[in-house]
Amino acid sequence: MSNRKANETAKFTLKENGFYTGNLWSIEDVMNKFTCSDDEAQKILNNVMTNETLMISINEMILKEGEEIGLIKKE
Repeated sequence: MSNRKANETAKFTLKENGFYTGNLWSIEDVMNKFTCSDDEAQKILNNVMTNETLMISINEMILKEGEEIGLIKKE
């Protein structure tokens, strides 16, 4: 199975299990900007994706978007 097909299958499986797959980041996004190893690129992605400011921002945007379409917020 080609990498592209394997990636599409993995994305389909994740989506079917409730995960958002419309915007995924890979080590290539880092390696297109820096000369680094796969491990270094993974570390950068991990640091970015687990950044507290980013996590707060995403959660705030989820609340905002849900409220804008009239969803009832859980307590």
